[in-house]
Amino acid sequence: MALADSHLGTFLRGARTYVQGTQLLARTAERVPGPGVTLEQVVFSQITDHDAIVFDAGATLPGNADVLGRCRFDTQNGPMDLVWIAAESEAPRKDEDMNIAFSISGELPDDASIAFSQIDSLEDMLNVLVQGLKSHHARHFAGATDIWFTGLRKAALPVVWPSDLNAGEMLVSQFREQDHNGQIQTMCRADIRFASAESLSAYVNFACKWERS
Repeated sequence: MALADSHLGTFLRGARTYVQGTQLLARTAERVPGPGVTLEQVVFSQITDHDAIVFDAGATLPGNADVLGRCRFDTQNGPMDLVWIAAESEAPRKDEDMNIAFSISGELPDDASIAFSQIDSLEDMLNVLVQGLKSHHARHFAGATDIWFTGLRKAALPVVWPSDLNAGEMLVSQFREQDHNGQIQTMCRADIRFASAESLSAYVNFACKWERS
């Protein structure tokens, strides 16, 4: 069955022609009940300019459903696996800033550091993670286009974000890339170290188009 109020209410941010995956995750996280819930993994299969509907992974989906991806949250009752499909309604456009701050330093691709601040929610952290690594990819693969966040695994990001995890740095390591005739797929480890001395980590996947010179 669908989660309650399963239309997520996503939007096209600024000039973007697609709904950000971080919005899908953040709006879904708001609907996962119970204390101590963490985001564990996600795999995206396509992008959309429509709103999204989230279902339990075992639900029967409409026959013409465009599946956008799948995610897993860890709850007190065990894993909760969910799936997104595109809604019939197009997502509205909003000129709403992400209000995040980050900067990249170090050697690319495998010894980069991304300093960040202004983190007040899971969505803020996801935006720093994705936008920081997207900038990392744009610098490493100079001239790359269509840089997409495609997945996250072995994470444990708290849905209710602790107030002391508001600034720190993200260290990028174990960078791997596969080139399929200009279609690049990557995986890296992100170690997130906060000023409060706490830490989190995740493996993150991206894809892009890039021609070697």
